[in-house]
Amino acid sequence: MALAVLSAGRAAVPVVAMREIALMAGLLGVAWLVTVSVRDSGRRLLTRGVTAAWALYAIVFLLLYGLVLGTQDTPNSWLLIFGFDNPRFLNHAQTVALPLLLGVTLSTGLRRGWRCWSGFALIIGFVLLAVTLGRATVLALAVATLLCPLLFGRAGLRFAAWMGGAAALGLLVYMLMFEWVPALLGTSFASVQVHNAAEATSDHSRFYLWRIAVGHIAESPWLGIGPMHFAHVPNLKGAHPHNVYLQVAAEYGLPFLALVVGGTGFALVRAARGLRRLLAQGGEGSLGIPLLMGAFCACVAAAVDGGFSGNFVMPVSQVWIAVAAGLLAGGLIKRSNLVLDVKASTALAPRGIGVLLLTAQLGLAYVTISEFVGTDSPRIGSAAVSTAMTSSDNWRPRFWLDGWF
Repeated sequence: MALAVLSAGRAAVPVVAMREIALMAGLLGVAWLVTVSVRDSGRRLLTRGVTAAWALYAIVFLLLYGLVLGTQDTPNSWLLIFGFDNPRFLNHAQTVALPLLLGVTLSTGLRRGWRCWSGFALIIGFVLLAVTLGRATVLALAVATLLCPLLFGRAGLRFAAWMGGAAALGLLVYMLMFEWVPALLGTSFASVQVHNAAEATSDHSRFYLWRIAVGHIAESPWLGIGPMHFAHVPNLKGAHPHNVYLQVAAEYGLPFLALVVGGTGFALVRAARGLRRLLAQGGEGSLGIPLLMGAFCACVAAAVDGGFSGNFVMPVSQVWIAVAAGLLAGGLIKRSNLVLDVKASTALAPRGIGVLLLTAQLGLAYVTISEFVGTDSPRIGSAAVSTAMTSSDNWRPRFWLDGWF
């Protein structure tokens, strides 16, 4: 926290830098709230929320598919992804959600109806992943899934096998929906082959953005250029570098990166040990082994995806990452003796931290609403965007869809 505040204080626009810190603090608050809720009575609500969110999305997707298949000669599969300005933002959320959905599906302690809906959402989720060819998400899920058998033995192998089976079934449904059925009807879907072929071989300017981030690190290695300030320095491609590690190093400095990565890695190692201990003792924890494994897999996948995408700067995926971290912590605290009892640690925590967090979130909400009201294209501050910042009419998201400040 001290390094973050120091970095913000020396940034070009300290108010915006503190705004980014407030956002991150709010997400930590979400994770902590989920942790406490799991310990108390929130398990059922959270698991049903995860299932309902993605099952409803899957249903609407299938309805849209049926409508466009019956009304268009050559529908565009890419445009079937709704609710996101860029289908990649859906992939960022899927990185976390798909392992959680599998965890719910395999949780025998939950009602069968909810487990079936979760399995349905999981399979359609892989269909959506195939439609968009989310490369970073596929890589992240593969790494996290393959890690499970290595860490958790037979239980991990079972989890990985179910994940592989769901992915294979999703691919089969994808072929049915976008290859076989259109062929029977004498039509086809645009952008399935052509768009995805281009997607698979493009770096989407990542190397260009990574070089910029490395330049910022060289410019200010100790405290960085300031939180959110990658979006303050003009470039032709993006307001964030599509790599959370380079982003943190560039904006907060290398010491801050070392603390965050080291602390997160330590937490994941402790979580893996706690889960292994539960398996050895035949316990279930407060969530159950499958959902705990799903939460662990989701956190690892998010960390891998963060090396190639903007999942840590997009609002929907930010919330899903916080929820997954909270579920993992809440399912292991006390039961596996990883950390102090939640109620005891809450009593010992200074009351001022809660007041500070609430004040920061109220302030963040106030300035955000002020920018949103009365404009079609809200953005931080009011200065005109330099034409040098963009090489096209595409948006460059960072906090707002128009991310420059």
